[in-house]
Amino acid sequence: MLNHNKFKNYLLPLPELDKSENIKIMSFDIETTGKENSFYMGSTYDGENINVFYDKQKMGDFLISRDNRNKLMIATNLMFDLSGLYYPYSEKWDIFMLASKIIFAKYYYYQNKQKKKSDNITFIDTGNFNQYLSVKKMGDIIGLPKGEQPKCFKRKPNNLEEEKELRDYNIRDSMITYKFTKFFIEALNKLGGKFHYTIAGCSMDIFRRKYQKEKLLKPPLDILLKMYDGYFGGRVEVFKFGYSEKPLHYYDINSLYPYVMQNSYPDTNSIRYSDKPKKELIKYEGLSKVKIRAPNLFYPYLPYRKDHKVLYPVGEFEGVYTNFELRQAELLGYEILQMYWTIYYLETENTFKNFVVDLYNQRLKFKEQKSTMEHVVKYLMNSGYGRFGLNINSDKTGILTKWDNDIASLKEGDLLIHDDYLIRSIKDLNKIPNYVNPILSIYTTAYARDILYSYLIKYEPYYCDTDSIVTEKTIDVSKNLGGMKEEYSINKSWFLFPKAYRIIGDTFDVIRWKGIPSIYLIDFWNNNFKTKIEHFTKLKEGIRRDIAVNQIIDMTKELRQIKHKREPEREIDFLTENCITLPPMIS
Repeated sequence: MLNHNKFKNYLLPLPELDKSENIKIMSFDIETTGKENSFYMGSTYDGENINVFYDKQKMGDFLISRDNRNKLMIATNLMFDLSGLYYPYSEKWDIFMLASKIIFAKYYYYQNKQKKKSDNITFIDTGNFNQYLSVKKMGDIIGLPKGEQPKCFKRKPNNLEEEKELRDYNIRDSMITYKFTKFFIEALNKLGGKFHYTIAGCSMDIFRRKYQKEKLLKPPLDILLKMYDGYFGGRVEVFKFGYSEKPLHYYDINSLYPYVMQNSYPDTNSIRYSDKPKKELIKYEGLSKVKIRAPNLFYPYLPYRKDHKVLYPVGEFEGVYTNFELRQAELLGYEILQMYWTIYYLETENTFKNFVVDLYNQRLKFKEQKSTMEHVVKYLMNSGYGRFGLNINSDKTGILTKWDNDIASLKEGDLLIHDDYLIRSIKDLNKIPNYVNPILSIYTTAYARDILYSYLIKYEPYYCDTDSIVTEKTIDVSKNLGGMKEEYSINKSWFLFPKAYRIIGDTFDVIRWKGIPSIYLIDFWNNNFKTKIEHFTKLKEGIRRDIAVNQIIDMTKELRQIKHKREPEREIDFLTENCITLPPMIS
């Protein structure tokens, strides 16, 4: 049994927000020229004052001046703008990164020239609110359209007219970034939440202030570490490989994750553990490591990790699954051969139901009123579960900082990426945030895959991706939460592998290919799956390769091998033929 003395930490509800936040912010944007993306000009905006700079040093000094230390600095595409001003970064910078993305950056002021960090200034990215939020999209939401791209974009102006076009374009981008961020903070406060640097943090804040009724018990470290093997994302597979001229329908499930969050979840306060479990324990919600035999299904149910890929195989294999999935799998003919351990919960509760129902009803109201608040509610709804699943054992998160070449200063987990820079590990298993409770995120994605599976076996799709399927069959559509909507009516299609396909209809020609920017896809497809692209050097890449950050590098992208998750039934010319794919066999 689980030793309850190990439990010391709870996630407690927060008090309701009693007043709006008065967060002072300043937005900034830069324009660059040439393949080096050299600084040409930039602007800042704080709601009252517009400042325009043609000197990189002066703009950089202005942003980090002590006069601005009480302001939150905002950019859209922070990595580009921040590096364009400050790279190479001095020892006064800490860049908080998730993989290759900057989440936020801090510039510290030193007191008496000692390396004692005191007050600081913080920079964040509007992409933290939604990764698909371009300046154009933000401008459309707040009713301030993005300016037309100037003739001299990415080069120096040739005359005063071009100079004015570029300056006005840049200032408009700064203003949109500022006004959208102000709108977002005000909208968040109206909904009852406080502003955080990411949408996941904002969503959790609202949940804790308005909808969390009881404290949530955080499991001890040894139990937490067992849970992550059971955390799988969305299902993406090709079931019919190659070309088709049959009429197809591309359907999406409306807000799939919020929809399943209305289900019951394990009550975190009733957790138990057994390392000698009996099979009967899967009647409780929880998580179990098992050895299992999958029947010979065309659409297997349970996922399996192999070589950093997630497969849906048949045969015998071991894995960690929710007890909900194991019960569903048994109904499909799966056989549990052995159970190694079980984390189970004696009670369940509707943890997120009120959160989802209330926000969804508010979204409908705002949509009917044509209020821009609808967008904020949508972002918050779709981000309500993820932070609970923060991987405390991941090496993807760290602080990029200048290194003083002192070997003694290195800590466990630090990663040297250059003679002058390292990624400082922030992983500390002794300081785990109280909100970490992976079972809630694990159940959310498991419920979502189960809903998708019900569509797979009923509608025999050519392709699926997390919350969407492509099928010959028609499905009743609905605007309701969890209902289906038709995105495309397809005349011709090619489905090659996950995240790689082309669909053509009467009014569209859509190509998706992970890793290749959309502007190159037609050339890539028409040139025998090979094209030259211009690649912007990102921060960690530039440091590792000792080349200028933000510079444009010419690269060739080509398809060398199709990496199937399911094997085609036979060899075909995938541009003119198709065939079914078969699930992998694990033995």
